[in-house]
Amino acid sequence: MAADAIWDRAGLAIPVQVNFALSGTARLIREIRSALRRRDREQMLARQAAAEAIESELKGTLAGLLLQSELALSSSDAGSPVAERLRVVADLAGNLRNKLASPAARRDSMI
Repeated sequence: MAADAIWDRAGLAIPVQVNFALSGTARLIREIRSALRRRDREQMLARQAAAEAIESELKGTLAGLLLQSELALSSSDAGSPVAERLRVVADLAGNLRNKLASPAARRDSMI
């Protein structure tokens, strides 16, 4: 069916069905505005879902980084250059974790 092909190929376009026999100008304007609001809401939800997925991935990676660096620190010589570098890595990961946990970071990621 031709209508199905159009819907399948619409991509990011906002499909709006209009019956000109039944729809006046005012109704057409309402339908278009409603479709635009629906698209904006869907885009906002998609951005939020993407931000949450990225945040979750980062938190998981940071937890692993912190755990591994702390395990390596506990089994290495405290005064060695490697231990000092591991402390720096652990500190950086901890700082990043704190930034991810702050409300300002979450609010900025939603924009």
